[in-house]
Amino acid sequence: GHRAAGWLLACDGDLLDRADLGYELAACVALERSRMEEGRRVERRLAGELLSAALAGADAAELNARFRTCGLDVAEPYAVVSASVPRPGATRGPDPATLGGQVLEELLGREIVAPPGADGALAVVPLRGHDVAALAARLRAGAEILSALPDVRVRLGLSAALTGASALRGGIEEAGHARRLAQARGGGVVTSDEIYTHALLLATVPGDVRRSFARRLLSPLLDYDAGHQSELVRTLDTFLDCAGSWNACAERMHVHVNTVRYRIKRVEELTGRNLSTMADRVDLYLALRAG
Repeated sequence: GHRAAGWLLACDGDLLDRADLGYELAACVALERSRMEEGRRVERRLAGELLSAALAGADAAELNARFRTCGLDVAEPYAVVSASVPRPGATRGPDPATLGGQVLEELLGREIVAPPGADGALAVVPLRGHDVAALAARLRAGAEILSALPDVRVRLGLSAALTGASALRGGIEEAGHARRLAQARGGGVVTSDEIYTHALLLATVPGDVRRSFARRLLSPLLDYDAGHQSELVRTLDTFLDCAGSWNACAERMHVHVNTVRYRIKRVEELTGRNLSTMADRVDLYLALRAG
């Protein structure tokens, strides 16, 4: 069927002359996987009900009971992971949320279940003595392999480490924001540590609006660079990254400080912005990141 990954049966020994035995073993494995999948469907339903109850604002007693029903220890730290795996141009197969759940379950060794939601699958992942950074590293390793597949864009968002049922709703929201930031980046794994910056604001803005904003502010510089083989955009980016320090920018770019001053003056002339003001610096900085 439409699974995130297929499976194969590897046997120790020579079965070249016993193909019938290989087929019988494969049939046994398929039967066992089918039996396990039926149980996992029940687990997904229970996990989905837990997540829905958290989003609906259920009280602590109900959430604690649902945690126990799902086999989760309320006192154990956990993280929420949101997953979506779109396949641009694909006409068959599961939707991005369903495929995201399948991928997430496979990446974590089928230790968890990830019921699909409206725009992504969600999973409550017990940390079991590890931290979110270790979980993220594990997911990145798997996502990097899957990114080599054609038309597969893995987008995963992780919440911070959480404890207690009352923290679940906030964890769901954090994981969703992180996944949307991963989407804005074109894929990958994003943790909650990365979302409380300007990057989260940009991720919530539609792509066409971001591109239009960047073009409006930066097109004079891009056109000038293209026509004069200059480096105004790079100089502006470095200047802002150096907090407006002429000397630090010159040192990083290996040019004279007067060269930086000249280039920044040209940037101001072409854009009509004043880089001595914080407002104009913020606008140009965001334009560089939005583009």
